[in-house]
Amino acid sequence: MISLVCVSQPTCWTRSRKETLDDIQAVSQARNSALNVTGVLIATTTHFAHVLEGPKDAVESVLTSIMSDPRHCRVNVVRRTPIFRRRFPVWRLARMDRGRFASFALAGTLKRLHTAPDRETLHHFDQLTDALARSYHTTLT
Repeated sequence: MISLVCVSQPTCWTRSRKETLDDIQAVSQARNSALNVTGVLIATTTHFAHVLEGPKDAVESVLTSIMSDPRHCRVNVVRRTPIFRRRFPVWRLARMDRGRFASFALAGTLKRLHTAPDRETLHHFDQLTDALARSYHTTLT
C-alpha cells in the first residue's frame, strides 16, 4: 500500500466552483470506492492537493486520471511512499474547500508544495491533514 501526495493548479471552474468540486468529488468517490483508494482533496482558489492511499496500482491509476483531467494542470507529485495503515481509512474522497482554514492556512503551503516542495513544507502539510483527520474522528465519537 502507498500514500501519494500531489498538487496541481485548477485550469478552470466549469460552471461554479462548488459545482466543479462537487463533480470532481462525486466521480472520484465512485472510482476510489471501486479501486479501494481513500484520501482527501483540499482545494484553494489557486491549488488542488490530493492525498491518496491504497494499493499501489490503484493509486497510480487515480493519479493517471488526475493528470489527464482537463480541470488540472501542472500536476506535481510531491511524495509517494509505502504505508502500513491509512490516515483516512473511511474517506473515499473527503473534500476541504471552505472557510478561512483552506484559504488562509493552506494556500501558502499548497503553493510551496507545488513550486518548491521541501521537507519542512511536507511536514507542515502532514500536520494540517493529520488535524483534519483527527477532527473528523472526533466528530464521530
